[in-house]
Order: sequence, then structure tokens, then C-alpha cells
Amino acid sequence: MKSISKQRQKTLAKLKQKKYRDLENSLLVEGSRSVRQIIDDGVIIKQLFILKGKDSDYQDIIDHLGRDNVYLLEKYQIENLSTLPSPQDIIALVGKFEKPLKKRDRLLFLDRIANPANMGAIFRSAAAFGIQGVIISKECCDIYHPAAVRASVGKILSMPTTAEDRFDWTSFAGDLIVADLKGKVSVNFLKTEKPYIIALGSEAHGISDLISSRASITVFIPMANCLESLNVVVAGSVIMYQLNQLQKLQK
Repeated sequence: MKSISKQRQKTLAKLKQKKYRDLENSLLVEGSRSVRQIIDDGVIIKQLFILKGKDSDYQDIIDHLGRDNVYLLEKYQIENLSTLPSPQDIIALVGKFEKPLKKRDRLLFLDRIANPANMGAIFRSAAAFGIQGVIISKECCDIYHPAAVRASVGKILSMPTTAEDRFDWTSFAGDLIVADLKGKVSVNFLKTEKPYIIALGSEAHGISDLISSRASITVFIPMANCLESLNVVVAGSVIMYQLNQLQKLQK
């Protein structure tokens, strides 16, 4: 196991910014849970950085990667790479790549989701509830933002994704299910026997008029206590759960 040079440290620290993530086509993944998850998901780790004195806590990961790919860092070096107020002991360098959509039966469309933490949490729910891929509008935040990767527990790196302008909407013959506070179908009675795309919009802007005009089903979630809306992560999770349960019953 090795240490890193000052120049290498500076280069890595720049990955906290989107323009450098795009330039280097790489990003940093922080924390043991996320690192272990991406390993389980088959994501290739280029290099691993561990706080000196903590390497014994991650011996299984070191054995998996090989010692030549592991670097031991001082505390100030870990702090320099981290985006957290209290940095964790382990950070992985991975390649940024788009995993193409292969299955199109259960998809998710995210429209103008601006909060990276919400973005990541939605990806985590999507993985949990059987979503096969995610379509991202151009107005969404960077899905590789550190907060998004962290909130997804690394799932953003293994979930198939594509940009809205690269998705062939005309070839999709299923239901476009749009979450809408004024929707016509309660989530309690939501059902479809077709392939589907669930469309979720930001809390600030909702779903675009174009996507709304394509909706075959608009769904709402009944709420008590005079609440007007739910966080997009919660709302999306409820809808995805309902359709995943329906999918299980249909098998």
C-alpha cells in the first residue's frame, strides 16, 4: 500500500466539482456502506484511499482489490478529498459511465429534480422496488454529485440510466404514470398490466407540460392532516412500492 503525491491529491480533490468529474470521467465514492455496495454491484474501483491506521477495518476490501490499488492517507488528506463535515475513513475512485437501458418494462422518469440528496434517495428506492432503469431530464442535477451518490448508497453507479433526449418515447407502448396532486387515480387503486414509466417532478416545478400531455394515468396519494404534498422521494417510493407489489401478484 502506498501514499499519494501532493499533485495527485489536488487532482483528486477537484473531482468534488462537476466540471472535473466530466473532464476526468471519474468520481469519488465516500463511506464503507457505499464502497461495499458498489463492489457487490460489480462496479470497478480504480483506486481506494483509506485513513492510516484503519486499513485493518477494510481488509476484505483490500484483499478484493489488491494492495497495489490501495493508498493510505493522513487525516488531513482524507478531509481534503471528502465533502462531509466529518469525513469517513474510506474513499473509492471509480469511473463515471452510463449503463444503458436493456429492459423497458418498469422505468422511472425524473423531471427537473434539483436536489442531489433527493436524486440519490430516489435511485435507492428505485433499486429497492424493481425499477429497471431511470430516464433523466436535462434540467436535473448531476446524478454523480457526491450527495446524490451518497444518498443512493452507490446505487446510482449500477442503475441503468439514459438522458431524456436519448430515449425513444415513440417506441414505448406502455403506460406513462404521472404523479400529480390533482391526479385522477388514487395510489391505492393504481394498477396496470402494461410496461410503465413513472414520472416524478420536482417539488418546485412539478412535471413539465409536455410529459403531462403524454400521461395515460395520473396518480395522487391521499393524505391526512391537511397536508398538501409529500417530498418527492416519499411520493415516488409509495408509487414504486405499489406497482412492485402489483407486479408480484401478477406473477
